Amino acid sequence: MLRMSVVLAPGRPIPYSDAMNRRINVWWRGLGTGFPLASLITMAVAHGRLTHNGATSWDTEGGFVVRHERIGVGRLVALVLFFFAVVLLAAIRRAA
Repeated sequence: MLRMSVVLAPGRPIPYSDAMNRRINVWWRGLGTGFPLASLITMAVAHGRLTHNGATSWDTEGGFVVRHERIGVGRLVALVLFFFAVVLLAAIRRAA
């Protein structure tokens, strides 16, 4: 939806094992395994590295490149409508 992709440096697709390693590193180093205080710290550190170096530690070490493309107005409208539909469905389900 947001026109982002992750590839290996030369533009090759990522093998499954490398994708799983990246996912584990994001969970461990970026999300702090979901613990509230650890998560706050690891996200702040990851954000600092991303803004300073232009890449996160797990992407640099794995040789990954994150690509971002421009999001058009139509795609943005669809994303907002999708978000509100999910919220509306959750509210309806809770009310039932």
